Amino acid sequence: MGRKKGIHQPQMPSQVLREQKRVLLRYSKQLRILAGLGIPAVILPLLFGALFGLVFVRGNSMNPMLREGDLALYWRRGRYGREDMVVFQLDDDGERYIKRVAAMPGDTVDIDEQDRMLVNGQALDKTFIFEQKSEKFPLTLGQDEYFVLGDNRTDSLDSRSFGPVVSGRIDGRVVAVLRIAAHKR
Repeated sequence: MGRKKGIHQPQMPSQVLREQKRVLLRYSKQLRILAGLGIPAVILPLLFGALFGLVFVRGNSMNPMLREGDLALYWRRGRYGREDMVVFQLDDDGERYIKRVAAMPGDTVDIDEQDRMLVNGQALDKTFIFEQKSEKFPLTLGQDEYFVLGDNRTDSLDSRSFGPVVSGRIDGRVVAVLRIAAHKR
């Protein structure tokens, strides 16, 4: 005899367990897929919003270390030291710059009689020549100010032009560089 509509045949306990296992496996696969998609969707914005940032290098001011088209990964936390490459904004237009920290809070920056830049009385490096004297030197940096310079000193807009960078404008310290574009030599 066939089954009548609306009347359920009693199932054996082993059949019930098999059916529950099948349903659980189907939901388990769906949850794994969602977790595989959801976890990166949560973690990546957290990592790149709170801890790391990316910026494309524009211009030649950091040659030869950084070249136009490179992608710089920067760490948003921590302190900055001399020689660190930092990412910062001068104003609220969103444009980011990368320069090297030459002097830190409390340091005094000056120009000597041979037009060399001095930090706390010591020449910054032997090859550096400061081309224009300014009335703003000697300059003692405030407790939240950094003096930054481009590595390519003859072709860099840096603290020599716009003055010290306030720590609140620094987005982070460059930790890695990805050279993604072919460069002309």
